[in-house]
Amino acid sequence: MNTQNSVRFLPSGYSDATRAVAEAMSRTTTCKRLVLMHAWNTKPESRAECSFLVRHTMIPLLRPLLDDMDRAESRLRGVGEGEVGSDVEWTIVCPPGLKNGSVTGLTKSDFHHP
Repeated sequence: MNTQNSVRFLPSGYSDATRAVAEAMSRTTTCKRLVLMHAWNTKPESRAECSFLVRHTMIPLLRPLLDDMDRAESRLRGVGEGEVGSDVEWTIVCPPGLKNGSVTGLTKSDFHHP
């Protein structure tokens, strides 16, 4: 099999949809805020913090999607190719893991204001 001429599929569903929705929102005054719920570890540097099992099984499988989520987040922040800029108010929620258990009361937040 000749892999030199093969085309590698690069997912862009998250980043394309985010750009389209943000562009539509910038043309209206009725919709004020875009809220995205993405996966944990969309930033490549944060993936090193994962357990050995996740780093070597899940991350390789999900890397293209996580990278696309990162591109979508970068566009909202106004950095990178196809940036959306500051016309849209936005919130990105990245739950590290949701469990069906009792409430722990522990939370962690990372607030970035564009």
